[in-house]
Amino acid sequence: MATEVVDLSSLASLEAPAAPAAAVEANVEKPAVDVASDLPKTAPVDKPESKTDSEVKTDEAKPGEAKVENAVRVELAKKAPQVLAKSVHEALSAFMSEHPSKEGVEKLRAINDSVAVLYEQVAEAKALGKDVQEVTDSAQALSDAVAKTDGLLYSSEDPAKASELVENIYADVTDNAPPEAYDGFVAAAIEKLKAERPEAYLKHVAGVYHDSLQSTGAVDAVRDLIKAFNSGDNAGLRKTIEALKNHVEEIGGITEKHRVAKETAATTKQAEAYRIEQTDVCHKEMNTSLSKPFRVVLNNTELGTMPRDAQLAVAREVRDEAMRLMAADQFYVKLLNSAFEKRNTAEIKRLYSVKINSVAQAATDKAVKTLYPRGLGERKATAKASAVKKISTPLGDAVYVSEKPSDLDREAKGARTAEIAGYGYRKGSKQLITWRQSH
Repeated sequence: MATEVVDLSSLASLEAPAAPAAAVEANVEKPAVDVASDLPKTAPVDKPESKTDSEVKTDEAKPGEAKVENAVRVELAKKAPQVLAKSVHEALSAFMSEHPSKEGVEKLRAINDSVAVLYEQVAEAKALGKDVQEVTDSAQALSDAVAKTDGLLYSSEDPAKASELVENIYADVTDNAPPEAYDGFVAAAIEKLKAERPEAYLKHVAGVYHDSLQSTGAVDAVRDLIKAFNSGDNAGLRKTIEALKNHVEEIGGITEKHRVAKETAATTKQAEAYRIEQTDVCHKEMNTSLSKPFRVVLNNTELGTMPRDAQLAVAREVRDEAMRLMAADQFYVKLLNSAFEKRNTAEIKRLYSVKINSVAQAATDKAVKTLYPRGLGERKATAKASAVKKISTPLGDAVYVSEKPSDLDREAKGARTAEIAGYGYRKGSKQLITWRQSH
């Protein structure tokens, strides 16, 4: 039977929509450089004049400076990205304190933005490279496994490799399915061999048949038959013929039983799948039918102002009571089972719809009376469904309910003491409740 679902649409409006999940950002920090906040407050100095070609040549790197630069970079590479970002920020702040020209500031800002973007791109590229490598490794492992299986399959004329292939298939099937699945695979493979390569099939069957004749004593029986015939032993001849006849009938009976069992199993599996599918449809019809009288209770009684846990407890009791009432009608159950056996979808839907609608009101009334023997008060016109009365208890603030519920969780630590004091938890709920006005 499919899993039952409590889905009373009248309760849906009482749930606040879940907040959308926040987007997860990559764990990459930008260099902590904010040039705009460090812009000079005073007027910038004039832009220095450009150097002449001779001055530029004079400033070219001298022998040995490249080695010094490389050594500096090696030392910098040892530092964490956050430390380098802080160093850049401090250097830029010091540079700004010297009042550079406006054009210099703009160029510096462009460099800073480019470095920040480059930093992110490098980090993203590294992360992507790692993901690609993982996918590549997994694909390679899968490819290697497939290639190995293909190698065994394409060279299975070698008995050793064929045996290894069969062992692999058997292990894979039994690890993921019942052993009977392997039986079906072998039977299908033999049938395929019979259809595509009759000679190979006969060769295979001949060996199996010969072993069967030997193991069952049929070969010896034929020898005895010939011996009795040659010696004129009519009694022995008759006895041996009857033994062979019984053996053939026994083999035929086993084969027929296997065929019937196989067909029965297939039919049963299809019937179960059909019943599960139609039962799911029936349960949806149940939720629709039961929500109508239940909505009336929510709109007209204090249940509509109670916490959602209390409402769901009643909803479940309504569903359970409806199923009890339906199961108690043996005539209806007989008709429904007959419709399932005949796979009469239209009749199943008609029978179920008529029955659930006929018990919906009674199930709702009985459920409310079971959980609230004293009845439910009227829902005040000014009351708001979202209003919840809180009462202070030794365990903290508790939601007030009009009476002690029947589904208290009495297994939790300290539950008995709390119940005596007038508060506790419902089964499956973490909301503390109390049925007393004060503590």
